[in-house]
Amino acid sequence: MVLPNDASNAFVTLSARNLNPKLSIVARGMTPSTERKLIQAGADRVVLPEHIGAERIASLILRPTASSLLTDQLVISHIANDLADLELNVEEFSIPAESNLIGRNPADLETAGSSAFLIVAIVRANGETIQSPSKDDLFEEGDILIVVCHTGAPLDFTEVFSLKRESIDKA
Repeated sequence: MVLPNDASNAFVTLSARNLNPKLSIVARGMTPSTERKLIQAGADRVVLPEHIGAERIASLILRPTASSLLTDQLVISHIANDLADLELNVEEFSIPAESNLIGRNPADLETAGSSAFLIVAIVRANGETIQSPSKDDLFEEGDILIVVCHTGAPLDFTEVFSLKRESIDKA
């Protein structure tokens, strides 16, 4: 249900659920407090456009490189939700000149990290992006690694491999 106000969306959701208990209902809410009410009215899922916009802005600020790889908002939402359910985060790290990773490959790093993370992309200093890097893709100074890791893993990751963390944890 996508109507201009929360009261109308709640009314239509409630009516639709009463007409067909098996109907799949996705409703739009204007405020976060409306989400619970729309679920109670019978919505299976609630979309909060203002909240999605705020998340996108925060993602662009906190993880600009990773966000640019995922330009489709629907993809970002699904991936973010799926990762959060699994207690995983997308992080970005840059490789400074003093890093012991220069000349090594993603497999070396993932093995040394006991598979606690997965490198999903390398963004070279010249802007080239290598998605799903292979063992033939060696790390270079200035690379930005896009990594999927368990919540809490990034701090150890940066200390062990002398990397500069490019993102900020959510409070």
